[in-house]
Amino acid sequence: MPACSDKVGLAETTKPDPCKEMLGCGVPQPNGEHTPKLKAQFDQLRRRLREESGGIEAIIRSLRCWRNQYPRKTLIARELDYFRRYRHRMQYAGGAAEHLPIGSAVVEAACKTLVTQRLKGSDMCWTHRGGQTILTFRALIRSDRFDRAWARLAATCVKPIHPAAEIMPCHRSPRATSKESAS
Repeated sequence: MPACSDKVGLAETTKPDPCKEMLGCGVPQPNGEHTPKLKAQFDQLRRRLREESGGIEAIIRSLRCWRNQYPRKTLIARELDYFRRYRHRMQYAGGAAEHLPIGSAVVEAACKTLVTQRLKGSDMCWTHRGGQTILTFRALIRSDRFDRAWARLAATCVKPIHPAAEIMPCHRSPRATSKESAS
């Protein structure tokens, strides 16, 4: 899921397994039971979503067909709308081919190590700006991108110094001069 990358990865995917959560309810259940045939349909659609390029389109076609076949099942229509709305985030096969994580475990672990351990210590209190600053630096350090980020920051945030114009001449007071000559 990565803030500084062209790859979208886990941050843009919807859920670790939307097919399990959404489609499991949307597959028509004639008698309200989970039959072996129903389980096989569900497993096939889930596999297509996760493994085939364009698998989301197959899910949408199936849901559209079921919606027309079972018009009184409003849950199917609602899930069809969900899959249509988030189809751009459900390109799991493409993400897997690029070795991007598609589950939420990586995000949850990052939240724990980056945020919770650093900001939620005993007696800690942060402003939004201060907390964001700490988290930005912590994320850069933990992802081994600190040196690149620091080089970029240093290149854009440098203020030129002109010593001759900004340094005031130092004049010795007459009193200090007389003490030096007395010793």
